[in-house]
Formats: sequence, C-alpha cells, structure tokens
Amino acid sequence: MKDQYFGDINDYRKYGLLRAIIRSSRLRLLVAWMLTPDDGSTDGKFVSYLENPGKWSRHDPVLFQKMKGFLAHDQKRRVSLIENSGL
Repeated sequence: MKDQYFGDINDYRKYGLLRAIIRSSRLRLLVAWMLTPDDGSTDGKFVSYLENPGKWSRHDPVLFQKMKGFLAHDQKRRVSLIENSGL
C-alpha cells in the first residue's frame, strides 16, 4: 500500500470486499498490510467514482461516505486515515 494511492477506486473495492466478508461470515479477519514509500507515479488518481454515488454508494454506503470525506478538501492522502477510522 502507498499513501499516494489511498482512496482510489481499487481501495474502495478492496475495503468493500473485506467488509462484506466480515459481515457475511462469523470469521475474524486479519490483514497484514505493508506500507511502502510513494513512488512518484501518477497511479492512484482514480477517484472519480466519488462523483457518482448513484453507481458506487449502494455497494457500501458507509464506506463510500467515509472515503469521500477522507478525500475532501484536498486533504493529504494517507492510509492512516482508514486505519484510525474503525472501519
């Protein structure tokens, strides 16, 4: 994981899938993330999904609103935002 990618569509899908697994099972889930330094590429710019709540919010409304808030107001993208959110 890289801070520069935080909040893009792939994060929304990844976190949504993990949340769905937790909700639909009795399993406890442990994911060991590895935070690596930003690499300066332009990847991770795929956040336009946040402008289309009709399509994306229905999958996980709570997660969608949180992700939108995390990326609001040109806030610095940091993985720690979701880590500290309780989601």
